[in-house]
Amino acid sequence: MSEGCETAGSPRREKLRKRYKLTLGNTMTLNIAEAIAEFLPTPPDAAASELIVLELYRQRRISRGKAAELLGEPLANFLQRAAHADIPYFDLKSEELREEIESAEDFASARCL
Repeated sequence: MSEGCETAGSPRREKLRKRYKLTLGNTMTLNIAEAIAEFLPTPPDAAASELIVLELYRQRRISRGKAAELLGEPLANFLQRAAHADIPYFDLKSEELREEIESAEDFASARCL
């Protein structure tokens, strides 16, 4: 088992279960008003999972790749989904942008480009 995996009875999972009063795993129970559910493009549990993943990505708590993996879709599809949700592909602070530019310049000079 990899280091990041949580076992069924792990302390972290138990803490999350108590904190959010939810069942972790493949089971999700939602009480969605019928008036709201009729506007959802997918079943409520899938819509809720998508919204949670998009918000985690928006908050930079998970990467693009992890978000795509959690939704079970290719990265390109996730990026389109994020764009439709008005989540920018590039959301760098000025220092992060400088670092990215320096990395690109270093790469280019190392390759004589």
